[in-house]
Amino acid sequence: MSKNPVFRSMCWYALGLVLCISTYARFAHAMDGDLDPTFGSPSSTPGVQTGSLIIDFGNGSNAHQDGAHRLLRQPDGKFVAVGSVDNGGHLAIGLTRILNNGQLDISFGDIATPGRSITTGGGVDYTGNGIALLPNGRFVVASTIGYGAPRGSLIAFPANGGTSVWNIQDADGSAYNDVLTLPDGRLLAAGAAAGISFPASSDFSLVLYDASGIFIDRLTTYFDLGGTHNDQVQRIAFVGSVDAPSQRLGYVYAIGSVTLADYASGHHNIECGIIKAGLYSTAPRLRLEPSFGTASSGKLVLDLNTAWSAGRSDASEGNGYCRGLSIGKDGALLIAGERYYFGDDNLQPTADDSLGFVAKLDANGVADTAFHNLSFGAGFAFYFNATSYASGLYEGLWFSLIQGSGLPLFGGLIASTCFNSQTNHSWVFRGTASGSQDPTYAFVSCNAPRQPTDAGYDVALDGVFDAGRIVTIGNIYRSLNSGSATDFVFMRHQSDLIFSDNFDPGY
Repeated sequence: MSKNPVFRSMCWYALGLVLCISTYARFAHAMDGDLDPTFGSPSSTPGVQTGSLIIDFGNGSNAHQDGAHRLLRQPDGKFVAVGSVDNGGHLAIGLTRILNNGQLDISFGDIATPGRSITTGGGVDYTGNGIALLPNGRFVVASTIGYGAPRGSLIAFPANGGTSVWNIQDADGSAYNDVLTLPDGRLLAAGAAAGISFPASSDFSLVLYDASGIFIDRLTTYFDLGGTHNDQVQRIAFVGSVDAPSQRLGYVYAIGSVTLADYASGHHNIECGIIKAGLYSTAPRLRLEPSFGTASSGKLVLDLNTAWSAGRSDASEGNGYCRGLSIGKDGALLIAGERYYFGDDNLQPTADDSLGFVAKLDANGVADTAFHNLSFGAGFAFYFNATSYASGLYEGLWFSLIQGSGLPLFGGLIASTCFNSQTNHSWVFRGTASGSQDPTYAFVSCNAPRQPTDAGYDVALDGVFDAGRIVTIGNIYRSLNSGSATDFVFMRHQSDLIFSDNFDPGY
């Protein structure tokens, strides 16, 4: 991946996944994974690839760094994306909506920028990290505000964008990376809170609000496994599971980053953490689930290093980051992410190289022993291109989608050589039920929507189903009048999959 620190910082916030399913739909197309020529910009648009749409928020700078983070599909088939956009030296929340055919929806947004809406923070950074749709049609954005100490915030917007209607803020030291609407219309925010044992650090945080942003309850969960102790949730999912005697409504799964004691070399050690909490109608409304995780604790840390070392002896020191979470009706968890590493010989000072991984667990957090690829540890599959891996380039999986027959779809980055220059491009592929890659489905945007002389990257950060097809949102780096800009980019991928009802509504 590019070493551009601003772009990498924005990618860090881009965590999440919304699934919207059109049941039993079948579309026949030329090849699975190809871009849909009926979507987005016409083929006659100079420098833009058919099947994609670039969104420029029009801030006037040729060096703007706008980063899309999450994607939402409305019931009417429109797509809303949220992210962080450059606004005069500070980050602001950027919202944009497009029609189902990939054209900008000019009924949405600000008068000066139809189809787009920018919320400024008055000289303070606001990041657009997650998005949820309320029953009344309003959007709620999960944000972290960059005061002297960060604060998590939920901000509600009208159905057609524009000026926010309410803005609630959590305590200093908090962060909100994700938000979802529960079946009863309440909101669940996820991220970080000031640490219980180490107040200068952070712990996993789930916060429950009503539909108007009124606080109801919270659950702060510590791991305290060493290192910096800066642990935080990145993605959440809810599964309905009503139990009348206990007044349980369902379960919340949360994935994120957990620090461990540093390696003997001095390198930081970060792994992927998971918690499972029951949601109840009586206080406390959020409770760790004792049937899940290590020692009936309701929490679990994935051991990516051990799984990797089962198949490879190089790059033994790495950092794992959870990016995507999907859950089937059988309760199985599919977690996608990245394993950064400190070079093949562990001698790099920072973990700049990476590859994608997927882990599959049952509802209690036990690894699925039938799921793996090559000779890696049970329950884990690692995905990388041999050429780019040998070159120390970036690959990662940012989101995961589970297809009804048990075949998962993954999207993320792959390092590729296009136009005779080394660049990163968005990558969507389909895995088999056992964890190997399905060779019949793949997409790499090597015909990237930029000029042939430009060296840049695309990244697919989030995705949703759309009537048998896949729509992704991400970022594209391109050269503009001697400046380097990053913009939102939508893409729609064709598929002939038949989707079953192997999903719970609401995720």
